[in-house]
Amino acid sequence: MKKQTSSILFYISLIAFIAALSSYSKLKQQFYGPTFFYSFSITFSIIAGFLLFSIAKYIYYTTYGLSLKYKDRDHALNINTENQYGILISIPPEELCDTDYTHNISKISINNQKTNPIVHIKYNQGLFFKPTKLQHNIKEILLLTNNNIINSIKSRQDISGLLITTNSNPLLKEISQENTITNYTLNLQSDRTLSLEISYIMNDFQKYTHQELHNILKSQASNHRNYTLKNQETIYDLTALSLLEDIKESGPEHHWYTTRQGQIAISFFKKFPIKDILDSNRLSIDLPKELQDKLTFIHNYIQQDKKIIPQDNNYDKAICARIAHTYYNYSYEMNIYPCLSLDIGQDNNHLRKILQEEIKKNEVFKQICVLSTFDLEHNTRSNSNTRSNAMTRLVIRHLSNRNDLFTILTQKINDIQDNYGFIDCTQDHGDITSLLRELSHGDKKCTVPELKKRARNYVTSFLKKHIPSNLERTTTIKLKVANVTQLSTKSQKEKISPTTSINSSVLEGNTTQPQVHTR
Repeated sequence: MKKQTSSILFYISLIAFIAALSSYSKLKQQFYGPTFFYSFSITFSIIAGFLLFSIAKYIYYTTYGLSLKYKDRDHALNINTENQYGILISIPPEELCDTDYTHNISKISINNQKTNPIVHIKYNQGLFFKPTKLQHNIKEILLLTNNNIINSIKSRQDISGLLITTNSNPLLKEISQENTITNYTLNLQSDRTLSLEISYIMNDFQKYTHQELHNILKSQASNHRNYTLKNQETIYDLTALSLLEDIKESGPEHHWYTTRQGQIAISFFKKFPIKDILDSNRLSIDLPKELQDKLTFIHNYIQQDKKIIPQDNNYDKAICARIAHTYYNYSYEMNIYPCLSLDIGQDNNHLRKILQEEIKKNEVFKQICVLSTFDLEHNTRSNSNTRSNAMTRLVIRHLSNRNDLFTILTQKINDIQDNYGFIDCTQDHGDITSLLRELSHGDKKCTVPELKKRARNYVTSFLKKHIPSNLERTTTIKLKVANVTQLSTKSQKEKISPTTSINSSVLEGNTTQPQVHTR
């Protein structure tokens, strides 16, 4: 029953109850008798029943939800990770002051941390008033699943927000400790049920499904040390190439397939046939005759006489490791600077936060980021490089609160060029000396275009260390909430009177099967 309907029923029942009591004496004198007594008793019982039901609904709407309390910082973070975890929603201190302690929380939700980093909180106002709704900006979301993480939060006296303590969950611990989390969606209801949707990228290629490896193999390759690519080659082509190159001739002619390298190559083409990946019977790359002959032999070996290919877990591990190495070093999305526009364009994106942290603490890295954005045009949609430059500049401007860093560095670079456009990297050039030596790669002289290219490669190499692939999984985990506590900064402690946080029994959580998609 809706609150508005319950409120109307309460008022009607109360008026009818009072009217029945006040009219009983008068009606008794006029209609005294067994029939009147039984009729009035039935009517009065129905009215009283409606009134009691309305009072029960009033109590429910007044008390349901979770009380938001305040604990001492160390006490709040005293979480026994054997049976409890914490979800810390970091909120700026100035916004945390707006939280409501007088009414219970009926709902907490985060729709999408990546694109809309805002937490929505709904407060219960009882039966007769509409619930109030507040929203706060989110700085970050942290999963507190082990003591090391909790201790690191204790030392960060500047962090503040809402701490949701839940039951422990094995899958949640595994995801938070063994994978790269990219996004959260959170929904906490008044019955203390929390639905946590997590998007993450697995760091271990050995745990990728066959379909995930299939998708990675189909991704575009960007470069290779020995071959000039035609912009149509895939990670599958380069992985197949490297496995064929590993096969060394040994023993009688055509018996190379009995070697370990030969068996790994055969297992790879058995698991991932060329036609399944490339929709063709040929690789996209032109192989030397020797390698093409080996590939033809492997294809015939698999097809003829229905040969049983030996299953070996070590072969599977070797195949996964080779796919991971090829993808990490030669894929377009992991090695080309324009792909940064996809990765740091969101306010609360995983890579953007990493970029921000490194720029904060590393002045040389900040200069390299500035240099990587040279030649930014006003039209930010002109090409992918430009979009990446724009995103990087936004991060730098946000952190430094300055717009002149780019102009200053441009002027310094221009001032130290010689007449031929070269910069002597062996000389002292003031506060950009470390920048030039970092990007010189041992060269005595370097041009500005070359420095810019190296700066972009430097930023790309730094970021790709923090993301193993562009393949995301999404899993929903159901948890039971024990309490919700406000976690204030050290300077806020004296401003709020401490009280005891409400607790409930901790129950087991449920999970849904992960969904896989590319970012």
